Amino acid sequence: MQVLILNRFFWPDESATAMLTTDLAAHLVEAGHQVEVVCGRGLYTPGEQALPSREEHRGVLVRRLGTPSAGRGSLRQRARALADLHLRLRLAALRLRRPDVILAMTDPPLLASAALWIRRLRGGRVVHLVADLYPDLAEALGTIRPRSASANALRWCARRWLRRCDLVVTLGERMAERLRSKGVPRIEVVPPWAPSMDVGARDDNPVRSQLGLGADDVLVMYAGNMGLCHPWQPVAEAIRGLASEHRLRWAFFGGGAHRLQLEAEVDRLGLHGMAFLPYQPRERLPDLLSAADIHLVTQDRRSLGLCVPSKLAAILAVGRPTVFAGPAQAEVAQTLLDHDCGRVADEDDPGRLKEHLRDLIRDPGLRRAMGERALRAFRREYSAEVVLPRLGAILESAAGDASGEQRRRQ
Repeated sequence: MQVLILNRFFWPDESATAMLTTDLAAHLVEAGHQVEVVCGRGLYTPGEQALPSREEHRGVLVRRLGTPSAGRGSLRQRARALADLHLRLRLAALRLRRPDVILAMTDPPLLASAALWIRRLRGGRVVHLVADLYPDLAEALGTIRPRSASANALRWCARRWLRRCDLVVTLGERMAERLRSKGVPRIEVVPPWAPSMDVGARDDNPVRSQLGLGADDVLVMYAGNMGLCHPWQPVAEAIRGLASEHRLRWAFFGGGAHRLQLEAEVDRLGLHGMAFLPYQPRERLPDLLSAADIHLVTQDRRSLGLCVPSKLAAILAVGRPTVFAGPAQAEVAQTLLDHDCGRVADEDDPGRLKEHLRDLIRDPGLRRAMGERALRAFRREYSAEVVLPRLGAILESAAGDASGEQRRRQ
C-alpha cells in the first residue's frame, strides 16, 4: 500500500500532531507499506533548527515545503502562512507517486480540501483524520466571528469537503456525533494513543531532582499545550486555593497563549512553588510525566465535540492519576470515570477542583491505586501497540476499496 500523509508538522517537531503523525507513519512502514509525508518546513516549537527539504526518517520519505510554521504571529500572518501551505501542497502533488490512500490530518485546518484535489489529480482514497473540527472550533472560541459571512462560507466548504472524503476518522464519540450531524457518511472512531514508556523509580527521577523536589513533595503537573481550548482560570483558582498545602509543588511544561496568561497571574499574585518550562524533547517524556504525582488536564466546554485533548494517553502510560477540569461529557472525563483513574470537575466549579486535588495530595494510597488503574486502561485501549494496528487496518480497508473500484473500471 502506498500511503501519502499530509500534515503541517512532522518529526523532529514536538507538537502533539507531529508526534501522532510520526508514530502512525513509522508503524505503517513497519507493517510493510510505503509511506511518504508532505509537511511544512517549520517547527511549531521555537528553535533555529534548519530542516532539510527531503530526508528519510524510520523508513518514511519526508518532503518538507518551504513555508513559515504559522505557529506564532498575528491571526492574519497565520492565515497567510496556512494559505501558502495549502497552495504548496497542491503543487507538490505534481511530483508525487500515485497513492493508494491520501491521509489528511487536521493541521492546517481544512486540509481535506488539498487531499481531495490530489485525489482528483493522482487518484487514491482520501481518509481524513479529524483531531480538531474547523471552522466550528474557531467560531466556538471566538477566533473568528460566529455566523459572519466568512465563517458561513468556511463552514459550508468544510461540510462539503468532509462529505466528499472516502472516510473520516476521529478521536472521540462526541466529535463523531458532530460529524454525523453534518451528514458525513463514513466515520470511524479511534482514541488518541501514546507509546509504552519505561518508567523508573519515583525517587530516582531526574526531573524531580532538576526541580529540587524532596521525597515528601507532591507534584501536580500540566504538560503540553495550554492554548485556547484549555482554560487557565480554573488552574489559577486551584493554585490560590491550595496555597496552604506546604508540600505541594506545581510544574507547567509546554506553551500556548493561556499558559502565558497563567504565568502572568502567578507573578501578579506572588505565588511560589511553581516551575514554568518549555516543551521538552520526546525522549524525556517518560521521566517528565512520571515525575508528577498528579496530572492536570483542562478543556473549555465550548470545545466539546470539536477537539479531543491527546495528552491523556501519555499520562495513562506512566500510571499517574489525572484531575480534569472540563465538561463531564468529554472523552477525557469519560475515560477517567470509566476506569476510575482520576477525578472530574466542571471548569466553573473551582471548589470541586480543589477538593479533588486535595484528596489526591493527602492520600498517597489513592494516588497509587488510581495510577495502577490508569496503566491497565492504557495497556488495554490507548497504547500505540493497540491503536495503531487498528488504524492501519482501517487504511488498508480504504486502499482495498480503491483497488476494487479500479478493477471494476477496467
